[in-house]
Amino acid sequence: MRFANIIGQEQVKEFFVRQHAEQRLPHAQLLVGHPGNGAFLLALAYAQYLGCEQRHDGDSCGECACCQAMQSLSHPDLHLCLPEAGVKSGTDPMDVYVEQMKVLKQLIVENPYFTEQEWYTALGATGKQGLISAATSGRIIDTLWYKSRRLPFKFMILWLPERLNAVSANKLLKVLEEPPKGTVFLLVTEHPELILPTVNSRLQRIAVPPIALSAMREAVVDRLGCDGKQADQVAHL
Repeated sequence: MRFANIIGQEQVKEFFVRQHAEQRLPHAQLLVGHPGNGAFLLALAYAQYLGCEQRHDGDSCGECACCQAMQSLSHPDLHLCLPEAGVKSGTDPMDVYVEQMKVLKQLIVENPYFTEQEWYTALGATGKQGLISAATSGRIIDTLWYKSRRLPFKFMILWLPERLNAVSANKLLKVLEEPPKGTVFLLVTEHPELILPTVNSRLQRIAVPPIALSAMREAVVDRLGCDGKQADQVAHL
């Protein structure tokens, strides 16, 4: 995912680029945005930008080996955690993760601005409430203690940390406060008020605003081939 693929959000993109240029990369950041604002996509694009071998003009190149691996979600230093739903008790958390990645790859192609409920539907768990289990927290901790394979960093993108229950959140507290060397946490939330205060206090917060109407209109023109009044109507909706 390149910054260029994401509609609008120029201020957030510029913030990330400036953060890298000034070499002040916090180990744990929390992107806060409503559904449809592209916060999860921004986290993916930022990880790709940091790992890119030929970044230029404020973006990753999209062509180097790192970018290709990041875009296919197969880079060994890119790790993700998303809520699970419809998982049978006792299922190995790594098996859950492998199945999630298969679904996520397809969903990003078909519907990159997916909502939480659309995620559960894609998992085959329509109408169910997801969670991030204590077993998954354990998988995260175990994964991060391995050294990065190709990059100076290893990334953990955690979507919807509000779905951590008290047990799973408490398991992550120490690794969030004192992560293994080179770890970069990018957490993405839609409801920061639901995150445990002990977790929230360990994160640098970044607001992801609604997409500007002008940016939405431009995307409608470029991606859907609309123009004039029709583009205005679609963007407004």
